[in-house]
Amino acid sequence: REEVTEAQLRERVRAAHASDPEVRAIIAGDGRIAYARVVRIIDILRQLQVTKFAINVAPEDLEGD
Repeated sequence: REEVTEAQLRERVRAAHASDPEVRAIIAGDGRIAYARVVRIIDILRQLQVTKFAINVAPEDLEGD
């Protein structure tokens, strides 16, 4: 629930993966986040061997679709 840099993300994922090889990630952002940014996060997760993740979308971010 807090914003992190790519370096912080990598550090946290490595630590989590070291203690649990089956670690999962939940990607959450609001409607202001660019699609390319989300794809970049998924790429980082895959590079760090995290293949189980979910994308959390708030209903209010879907309004107008």
